[in-house]
Amino acid sequence: MKKTLVISATAIFLALAISLFLQGGFFAGLIFLVSVFLLLQGGFASWAMLSSWLTPKNLEKVRIPKKFAAPRLSFSLIIPVRNEEKVIAQTLAAVKKINYPKNLFEVLVVARDDDTKTVGKILESLNHLPPNFNLLVYKNYPNSKPESLNAALEYCQKDVIAIFDAEDEPHPEILNAVNTKFLEEGVDIIQSGVQLVNVPSYWFSPFNCLEYYFWFKSILPLFSRLGANPLGGNTVFFKREVIKDAKGWDTACLTEDAEIGVRLSANNRKTAVIYDEQMATREETPPNLSSFIKQRTRWHQGYLQVFLKGDWKKLKDPKQKFIIAYLLIYPFIQVFNTLWFLLTPFLSFLTTTPLWLAIFSYFPGYFLLTQWGISLIGLWELKKYYQLKFSPLLYLKFFLYYFPYQFVICFATLRAIKRQFLSQLSWEKTEHLNVHRNGMIYLNNKT
Repeated sequence: MKKTLVISATAIFLALAISLFLQGGFFAGLIFLVSVFLLLQGGFASWAMLSSWLTPKNLEKVRIPKKFAAPRLSFSLIIPVRNEEKVIAQTLAAVKKINYPKNLFEVLVVARDDDTKTVGKILESLNHLPPNFNLLVYKNYPNSKPESLNAALEYCQKDVIAIFDAEDEPHPEILNAVNTKFLEEGVDIIQSGVQLVNVPSYWFSPFNCLEYYFWFKSILPLFSRLGANPLGGNTVFFKREVIKDAKGWDTACLTEDAEIGVRLSANNRKTAVIYDEQMATREETPPNLSSFIKQRTRWHQGYLQVFLKGDWKKLKDPKQKFIIAYLLIYPFIQVFNTLWFLLTPFLSFLTTTPLWLAIFSYFPGYFLLTQWGISLIGLWELKKYYQLKFSPLLYLKFFLYYFPYQFVICFATLRAIKRQFLSQLSWEKTEHLNVHRNGMIYLNNKT
């Protein structure tokens, strides 16, 4: 029945488009097709942002267990570092606070010998850390995060392999929550939430923080339910045999997290996603616009690499293929949307359109207004749950900076295409300054 409706609707839209091309001219037909595309894309994007809130079951699914099971699984926590002397000591101190039997988890920090400042900070910290903390130092290697992960994987001894970044502030009960989730659901992978929390730091920070909020709390859980999960870059937990069978991470990919997630989804590995405000690993946005653009360029270039690699085509369900393909090309959809936004005023002078088409072309704008409203509620929730302090004027600035932020994303995507075309695969690293640790307060643990 659904398939028949889709085919019928598609036939009607195509018939209308052809009629407009023949009678109203090229631009009228183009406006109709683009309006339909933007309507469908806006509806799907809005649905994905809200999916965890649509039913109590979906929201409950992403919360941490109400009661923790007795510790049973053991964990190897890998922390790759490179030029992280400003944050690594605090990160190791935070990991030390993890409330889990010390004999059931180990920490492996991976560094290069020429990164003397970071290595020095780690060695200082090791004097105050228990023996389950270890430092792996390599000569002129590794050159990227996936290389660091593969290097450490050879030394991991525990049941579950976990990834944390050098600036992370994990919650003390994270391993108890993940241990319980593994035992209750019998999945292969658990992705726990990551949240940027320095909302008022820079003009782009609110948008960046909201992207993480909706990504980990709603969009990734949706993908997980559909069986096609690209995963995040840290606070992700793999059963050891799963990552071993996959032969580790792809060292040629700039988004090793998305690549391994797509590859494991194609191998029918099951993922559960946790996002609870009190349990999310806290991080910070890039410290300036240049660093943000480089980070986003790396992500979008990595998504393009994963799309071209084609492992997503091995997914059995067409719906899964669509979801993953949509995600991987979404940055390029954003470019199209931005360029169309700039082009529309000029089109209005080049063609006349029927009244119904002019009205219809405004329909996608309602989804934009919907997403603005959802985002403002998201800002309020971030302020409430993470006990943040920022001026009410930030809500106004959100509207003022919305389109400049889209133009920045567009520029980063075009830069990613250029780098991929020129085979520029160097890893442009993001600097961290510990902004997310100022005034940090944990909510009460659930026990």
